[in-house]
Amino acid sequence: MNSRNSQILIGVLLILVVGGVFVWQYLGTPKEEAKDETADWNIYRNELLGFSLKVPLEYQRSYEEPQASYPVYKLYTDDKEQAIEEKGGKLVASQISIVFAPVGGVTLAQIRKSIEELRVLNAGEKIQEDEAFEKIGNKDIDGCKGVTFQQLDSLQSRLVFSCLLEVDVDEATYVTTTLSSRSEFIGKYKEIYDKILSTFQFVEK
Repeated sequence: MNSRNSQILIGVLLILVVGGVFVWQYLGTPKEEAKDETADWNIYRNELLGFSLKVPLEYQRSYEEPQASYPVYKLYTDDKEQAIEEKGGKLVASQISIVFAPVGGVTLAQIRKSIEELRVLNAGEKIQEDEAFEKIGNKDIDGCKGVTFQQLDSLQSRLVFSCLLEVDVDEATYVTTTLSSRSEFIGKYKEIYDKILSTFQFVEK
């Protein structure tokens, strides 16, 4: 084999070796599956309305509120600087409430129109009826069109997601999921809140 052919052969072999390493690294290496951080969370399931969602384990179900038929979960703390309230001698750092209320007094057409008007607002805009609420964005869950807001307050802030469940042509229910915390810590809880909403799903009644 002459020198020229040898050089060509060596070049081809180098290409094959380098290419093989590249393919093995990028195609042959098993990819790690994304970890589901909500896998071991508590599940709240409402078969009457046909939906469920998950709540972090550190949030404990509370039955103290007058509206105990609505699920309320509290995150307790020993730090007074983070507390939004004190209940039964315990300091509450954050609270998640899930409220569902039948729509009454207005037609579904009026409700749909109201929601669409809210969805047109840009992120950061205030709700005209209540300047304390600032829109975060639109959020659709399994076909249920909703809107997320932040209630602005000097001491306590709330992240709110509201969605209209249309049970049938004449019946609908608002489902509102709210996370509350001290205003200076609300950003810390936003990631948790987004994960909670990501677990919202419809189930068979």
